[in-house]
Amino acid sequence: MQQAPALLRVVVEEAQLLERTGTPVAARRQRGTSLPEGALVYALEREGPLVRIEWGESEGWVLGTQLRIVPDPG
Repeated sequence: MQQAPALLRVVVEEAQLLERTGTPVAARRQRGTSLPEGALVYALEREGPLVRIEWGESEGWVLGTQLRIVPDPG
């Protein structure tokens, strides 16, 4: 059984979307290349210091230190 993606919140002023290699996402590849503080994202996987996230229609990698787990209300 596959685990549901974790819900995370961006806790820095702006989190840059990155490629798996850690380089910034090219603006021409995706509309939004950064995430605003407070944005809620889903964590899809973790690889070293990077977390692959989904935010609306955008997907990419960000530094895990820029995210915090949203507590489960229940």
